[in-house]
Amino acid sequence: MREKIGLVGLGAMGLPMGKRLLDQGFDLAVVPHVNRAPAEELAAKGASIASSPSELADTCELVITSLPDVPQVQEVLFGEQGLGSSTRPGLIHVDLSTITPRAAREFHDRLAEAGIRALDAPVSGGPMRAADGTLTIMVGGSAEALEEARPVLNVLGKHIVHVGESGAGQVVKLANQLMISIIMVANAEALSLGVKAGVPLETLLEVIGTSSGSNYLMQSWLPKTLFTGDLSGGFSLDLLMKDLNAALQSTKELGVPAFGGALAQQLYTLAKAEHGGKLDYSVVARLYEQATGTALRLEKTP
Repeated sequence: MREKIGLVGLGAMGLPMGKRLLDQGFDLAVVPHVNRAPAEELAAKGASIASSPSELADTCELVITSLPDVPQVQEVLFGEQGLGSSTRPGLIHVDLSTITPRAAREFHDRLAEAGIRALDAPVSGGPMRAADGTLTIMVGGSAEALEEARPVLNVLGKHIVHVGESGAGQVVKLANQLMISIIMVANAEALSLGVKAGVPLETLLEVIGTSSGSNYLMQSWLPKTLFTGDLSGGFSLDLLMKDLNAALQSTKELGVPAFGGALAQQLYTLAKAEHGGKLDYSVVARLYEQATGTALRLEKTP
């Protein structure tokens, strides 16, 4: 594989991934999607700026997309001067976005008609792990295409797993998103109980952190978001709700009960009504803080 890589989508995840690729010596070309500033930032580090996804298809062996949702991915692939207009054989498209499994399979089939191999490869870990290249990447599609793309994905992720055929990557990601949606609420509820009863948050974390209630969000995510009082970073409530809605759509289509997910959806909806959708999704804990008159804060955070 040639080392020139295309990237469309330079937001909270795409920008740090672009920096990683440049730092690791890849020849990177980017297309501004909404905001041109991140493209200029990458250009200052050595990236080239292309005018369209179709231009990337003409010059790159692999093109990555990291976009908010189905409409944006569809526009980049099949809109005017989209990636799907390319007729050059051998191109691989790797979609790191989180979209519905149905859309991923549809896009895979349409790109295949144009001779483009597609991998749906949503990621988990957030901007911090995107920056240091330790994302978990769950890949659906051809195992052969994955092996060709692996040298690039190895720069972005620490755990890269082929989970099945087209759409399977999105299935696994939505299962993860359903789970973290519920676990975040469980953390807020249980920790509020302890703090309201007079036990310091530090003590709760020390004990539960080595008990069966321990989880990644409590140990690694909340100390950098909720427990600091600063929710401006992290993973926005809007994006979490988008993913949760897609997960619940899939449970409905498959006849899978989603009692916990449905309750979490209502709580996040209430949190958004009160605090907006731009803050980290741990803002749902504010519902519990307001109800109990307590604050889930650490005096000293990592």
